[in-house]
Amino acid sequence: MGSLAPIQSGQTFRAPRQEDRLHLAFVSTLPCVITGRPGVQVCHLRSSCLPLNKRHTGMREKPDDRFVLPMILQMHASQHSMNEVRFWTAMGWQWQDAVQLALDLHKHTGDEDTCKRLIARARR
Repeated sequence: MGSLAPIQSGQTFRAPRQEDRLHLAFVSTLPCVITGRPGVQVCHLRSSCLPLNKRHTGMREKPDDRFVLPMILQMHASQHSMNEVRFWTAMGWQWQDAVQLALDLHKHTGDEDTCKRLIARARR
């Protein structure tokens, strides 16, 4: 049996990023979660949300593809130009609700009717 190398103090390991190209392609067909308009970009959510097991991702990494929402270019740019949680608060959302919507869209990926209903309900 081989020996395991010791973990050096301060060394951290993170799970590999979970990619889902089919989900990204699907989300790109949905309306913007802020404006309801078509013609969106897929926006990765970076900030942590510990109640939903979402860890913070740094500048040099993208979150898992399950943490994405459809947003028009202007909203996507605004979201990444400021503190992400403050952006969602300014848009009238609770941060945890935005993360939960991303997870719900991932759960129902491919089901356009259900995902459009989820977005419409979240926009109210």
